[in-house]
Amino acid sequence: MKKIFMSVLAFSLILTGCSSTQSVSRLPKETKFNLTALNVKLVQKLQVKGYPEQAEFSAIMKEKINNSLNASGLFAEAGAVNVMSVVVDVDYQRRFAGEDTPIPSESVMAPVVGYTIVVKENGVEKNRVSKSNLVITKGFFGNLISVFTLGLGKDSKDEVVDIESFADHVVKQLR
Repeated sequence: MKKIFMSVLAFSLILTGCSSTQSVSRLPKETKFNLTALNVKLVQKLQVKGYPEQAEFSAIMKEKINNSLNASGLFAEAGAVNVMSVVVDVDYQRRFAGEDTPIPSESVMAPVVGYTIVVKENGVEKNRVSKSNLVITKGFFGNLISVFTLGLGKDSKDEVVDIESFADHVVKQLR
């Protein structure tokens, strides 16, 4: 009985060791990044006046990601060495307060975001990060205010803050 138990244990350890995922090594500290492609899929149940549509929304997100790269010192200027290309695919679900009720509002709620970031060097993939069903939050007090106001009173300017938060998150994933 003891031999069977030890054999099963040894087999389980070998199987577990072989099936574990290998962690991707961190990129060199001096690496700079160039956002070569941004593919945004904007999903929403309502089309509300004053909120950017697909093309404008994608342009805003690209601008915010590049601004965040620049602010963090990771943006690849012309002639930079150790430059890696970044491709970001984003699923962005814009939500409005009460959109599933008979009385929808024009107040934007926290979006649900999924993304994949692929970092390549000379066409060779060096890193990949994928996340799904993330809700962009505004911290404890921001979330508390949203709960008490039922998300009312938010407009397209609040959505820009959400996009900036997401852009900062994307850039943090590169390190």
